Amino acid sequence: MSGRKRARSNTQSNKLPSPQPPTIRSTPVSFKISSTRCTEDHKEESLTVDDLAVLMSRELALEGSVITDAEYLVESIFSDEHLPIAPTEDLLYDISDAFHSVTHPLSERDLSDWLNRVGEALASHFEELSLDRGWDARNFATALKGSPHKRKPDVMLLDKSPESEPTWIAVRALCETTSVANFHQDIRRTISQKSFLIFNNQFNRRFVPSLAFFGPSFRFIAIDRAGVVYSPDYNIQNDKLLLLRIIIGLMFANKEVIGYDLTMRCGSDGEICGITVDGKEYIVVEKLFSADTLKGRATQCWRVQRDGKNYVIKDSWVRNGRPYNEIEMLRELADVEHVPTLVAGEDIRLSDGSIDSTNFRRNGVGQEERLHRRLVMEQVAEPLHSFTSKKELIGAIADVIRSKCHDCYLFK
Repeated sequence: MSGRKRARSNTQSNKLPSPQPPTIRSTPVSFKISSTRCTEDHKEESLTVDDLAVLMSRELALEGSVITDAEYLVESIFSDEHLPIAPTEDLLYDISDAFHSVTHPLSERDLSDWLNRVGEALASHFEELSLDRGWDARNFATALKGSPHKRKPDVMLLDKSPESEPTWIAVRALCETTSVANFHQDIRRTISQKSFLIFNNQFNRRFVPSLAFFGPSFRFIAIDRAGVVYSPDYNIQNDKLLLLRIIIGLMFANKEVIGYDLTMRCGSDGEICGITVDGKEYIVVEKLFSADTLKGRATQCWRVQRDGKNYVIKDSWVRNGRPYNEIEMLRELADVEHVPTLVAGEDIRLSDGSIDSTNFRRNGVGQEERLHRRLVMEQVAEPLHSFTSKKELIGAIADVIRSKCHDCYLFK
C-alpha cells in the first residue's frame, strides 16, 4: 500500500449497525462480536475498506488486544531452534551483494524483487536450503481473488508452484510498504484486514505473520486469536541481522513456524481434508460452521469420518482461566440423553510438545491467553431427510423454529 495511493472503494458501503452495549456483562469481554457477526448477512457481498475497518476496530477494542513495541516478538517466533540456518554477521557478509541492494522508499515490485534476491542468495549459499516460497507483487493494484471483500496485498509470500493465479487461500505471509516514514494508522488497518481475510480462507491458521516497510524502517507483526502484536520500529540498515532472521524464517522455516496447524492436513487445493485428534486422523466430509472473525474463539465445526463412522469435530481457541472446561463437562454428562458423546478431546500441541497458546507470541504480556482446543463427538441428530412420515417431518421443523425463536409465542 503505497503512501501516495490510498484508494478507497467507490462502491456503496453496506451500512453496518453500531455496536450496542450488552445488557449483561457476565464475562470480561463486554461485546462478544464473534458470536453474532455483523457480516453474517453479507457473507457473499463485498464489504468496503471502511466497513472492514469498523469490524476490526470492534474486535480489537478490548484492552490488551493490541500489544505494541514487543521487543521479544521476532526472537520468540524465529528463534534459532525454529530456523534451518542461524543468521550471523558472517552470513550477512557472504550475501552482502544481495542484501545491500535495497533503496528507499521501496515500491511493491522493488520490495518483492529484493526479498527474492536475498532468498536466492541464501539458497545458493546453503545446499540444504530449498527455496519453496517466493514473494509476489502482482496483486498490489488489483484485488486478490478468493474473498468477496476486495483487498490488494502489496506483496505476498506464496509457495513456488506451477504458474497459476493466486487466491487468499495460498498466501503464507504479508508484506506492506509505504513511502510515509512512520508506521501510520492506515498501514495498521490494512494489515489487520488482510489477516482477517487469510483467517477466513485458511482454516488451519494459528497466526498470520506480516512485515511492514515504511521509509527506511520496518516492523514485524503477528496477528492471532488474542489480537495483534507489533514489534518496535527497526531500521533496515542498522538492524540488518534481525531483518535477515525474519526473512529466513518466512522463506525457509517449516509451516508451523509461520503460523500453520500441522494437525490439519490440506489437499492440493488448500482445503482441509484430514484432522488429527489424540493421535488419530479423521477424514473431513464437510465443514459445518466457521466463525467469521479475527479475534476470539474462532470456532470451527466439521463433519468427519473414521473407520466408516461419522463424527463431529469442534475446533476453537478458548480463553484460559475459565472455571469450566468443555471436555470435562461432556465427560460428566456422558450418560445424559441428547448430550453429544465425547470421543476425544485435547489441547492441541505443537511439534515440540508445547500446548498451542497465544501466549507464545506475548511472553505473558496482555490480559488474554487463548488455548487451541479440539473435541471429537458422536453425532446426536439424524439427517432431516430420514423422516418416516409427514408428521415426523413437521415435528422436526417445529423444533427447529422453537430453538431459533425462543421468544416467539407461535408454539407456546
